[in-house]
Amino acid sequence: MSIAEQQQSPFQPRQPAPQPSGGDRVQTLLVALVVLLVLAATGYACVTHPALTDVVAAVAGVATVLAATFTVACTLRQR
Repeated sequence: MSIAEQQQSPFQPRQPAPQPSGGDRVQTLLVALVVLLVLAATGYACVTHPALTDVVAAVAGVATVLAATFTVACTLRQR
């Protein structure tokens, strides 16, 4: 069988279906753990130093937008 005949063959071998990996679950767990630790440290800093509250609130506003963007990107990646 020539190469041209092989390319015209209607029967192509099927690619195996991709298996879901547990890496996404571990990655999500680690990201959640880091976010929790950062929020805890931020809360402690705001209680200990009330003058930082306005600055932390501004940074939290930016972080909220970044977190929403990250969530949308991860959701679209899974499709």
